[in-house]
Amino acid sequence: MQFNVKTGKPQTNFTFYAIIIVLFTVVQITEDVLQHVVKSPWMVTTLKLPGDRSDALLEGAPLFKCIVFVLCVSILSFPFIRDLYKNLGTIKLCRLGLSFVGGLGTAIILGFLAFCIGEDGMGTNYARISERPFNQGTTEYSTRLLMPVIAYILHLRGFWLYYLFFIILTIIFIALLLGWNDTNTHLNFFQFVSLCTSSFVIFQFETPGYPDILVFIFFILVMCCRFNSSAKLSLLILALIAHESSILIGLVLAWRYLEKDDVFTYVVTVILYGVVWFIASGFSVNPILAAHTIEGRPVIAWILQSPLQGIIGLLISFKALWILLGFGAVLAFRQKLFADTGFIVGCIIASLVMTLLGADTSRLMGYAFPGLLVAIGTIKSMPGKMNKNIFSLIFLINLCIPSFNSVISSGIFLAPGLYEIIYHWLGSLV
Repeated sequence: MQFNVKTGKPQTNFTFYAIIIVLFTVVQITEDVLQHVVKSPWMVTTLKLPGDRSDALLEGAPLFKCIVFVLCVSILSFPFIRDLYKNLGTIKLCRLGLSFVGGLGTAIILGFLAFCIGEDGMGTNYARISERPFNQGTTEYSTRLLMPVIAYILHLRGFWLYYLFFIILTIIFIALLLGWNDTNTHLNFFQFVSLCTSSFVIFQFETPGYPDILVFIFFILVMCCRFNSSAKLSLLILALIAHESSILIGLVLAWRYLEKDDVFTYVVTVILYGVVWFIASGFSVNPILAAHTIEGRPVIAWILQSPLQGIIGLLISFKALWILLGFGAVLAFRQKLFADTGFIVGCIIASLVMTLLGADTSRLMGYAFPGLLVAIGTIKSMPGKMNKNIFSLIFLINLCIPSFNSVISSGIFLAPGLYEIIYHWLGSLV
């Protein structure tokens, strides 16, 4: 296959979109869907497959899907891998080591605040998928293949090995976040730890195993200036097959960090994802809508039933840092930094929409973290606009507020740790 030397993408748009469609088809054609297609009267009549041939086709499908999936992901990853290779010479090993040590140290501190050993909640389902990622039926998890497949290829399969893989990814994300901080926001270590008690980081310690962490790694890399637009497009497409929840924030990131042609390509890719999903669902929206219901009821019905629980979930996602998020947006607007203003507000709106589609309100609101990073960077770039003591006080208050996972349908979940102790102590005072 021929690649464009400048962009690293396939020479023709037709080839690129063909790879996208094949990849999305592999993701959506689960075991039960494939069985339904192969055993359908139309296929039996058209292909005239005897029973033993159709059974052999079904048995060989997982291996075939694995090969095609890895091949497509490798091709789509080429622009990012090429840029990463080009940047290796500019990265100082000492700085890289310090980022990793800082990430590890931050993870240890967060572990004292809230920590759950082993996967929890839906995380156990992803650990199970990692054992046989291409031998599963249609569920709300079955399309979130990338992280379980990587674990499968690396032989980090099953409950404990997948958990180890998850912890490694979490430390990598914190290290990348620390690198972003060193370049853009310049928070001290105390402030950085406080930032990490927001849901987008500490949720990984409260309820391990979710593929959100891989999506967040892609997001922070998209925000990095070291990679060109084509590489960032690759990352956003990979995020899409890691978790479909990346779509809304992905559109905001695409608008802000991609060139116009690549923004168009990403929008078309999202549309193709929806079309393939619709076709794989039997040309029905019911299976798609079912993935966003709780006990047969839409999320909005739960929100109307428990609005206070929904508000708690929103507030606890960024705790006191909501002040900086709002102030940063206003400051950017007043300074006529309209791109930054639009990005911050866009991230908030996109995540708010996500909370209307999923039960984990605090977790989903945490997807707006790119907007928080830009808001903090805006404030830090204008030192006279906020008193340093007030700025530090906000981070201190944020650190002291216990973090927890808020689910609209079932309430508050606290992981063992110092935050759980503080929460119950505050409860006893009330």
